[in-house]
Amino acid sequence: MNGKFHQQGVTLNELLLALAVGAVLVGLAVPAFTALTKNNRLITETNTLIGHINLARSEAIKRNQPVALCRSADPTAANPVCGGSANDWTTGWIVFVDDDDNGVFDGDLAKLLRRWAPSTSVTIRTNSTVNNNLQLDRRGGTNEGGNSGVFAICDDRGVGSGRQINVGPVGRPELQKPPSDCAAPTP
Repeated sequence: MNGKFHQQGVTLNELLLALAVGAVLVGLAVPAFTALTKNNRLITETNTLIGHINLARSEAIKRNQPVALCRSADPTAANPVCGGSANDWTTGWIVFVDDDDNGVFDGDLAKLLRRWAPSTSVTIRTNSTVNNNLQLDRRGGTNEGGNSGVFAICDDRGVGSGRQINVGPVGRPELQKPPSDCAAPTP
């Protein structure tokens, strides 16, 4: 050696400074990550519902038979049934061929097209037009005349972060952000 001392490692002060900077950065990142996670849940539930509405519409046209989405208190049950709390689709829904056009699933699993149980951190509410179900006729329309079916998808952040799906007479879902109301949406 040439007589010079070479320091290896870090001092306690340098380590504490690095930890403090790291803690500040983590403190700033956690709220942003939480918001990102909540946004992704809302987007997933919204896209899934839009996909199921589009599936019902295309199946109605393809099969030349009515197809319905109905809210279900337990869509994952072996034999799911339509029902649940009024205007609340938070527990899930089923999509089925509705050959008798009454909007009620008759238990024939061969007619069951899809079932979905959304994330428990989102709420899905509807207006009175689609309180129990969304029926699509043989042409893919809603049989609702000029009325719109409206679904509001929200979380604990309220209306400002939510999304709304409007389903008009032709049965095509349209996305609106933010919804008019998370409790009782209007077209």
